[in-house]
Amino acid sequence: MRLHLAAHRVVWTNPLAGGEGYRPLVAGMQAALPYVDDFLPGHNLRALETLAEVLEEIDEGPRSSRPSTLLHSA
Repeated sequence: MRLHLAAHRVVWTNPLAGGEGYRPLVAGMQAALPYVDDFLPGHNLRALETLAEVLEEIDEGPRSSRPSTLLHSA
């Protein structure tokens, strides 16, 4: 995926990801997830605060030294 190669880090937010039991089952999302470093919910203020925390950490080191964040609970 070209975006992953061109970007420092790929952070994807999805308001549906905040729902209980949400799973990224759509084929397009499943194809994109291997190239996403952080897949976060975006459904409420706490989720957006978590997004801000992730964005603040981006300059703290190379991508390979940080674990990816998938479906953070808010």
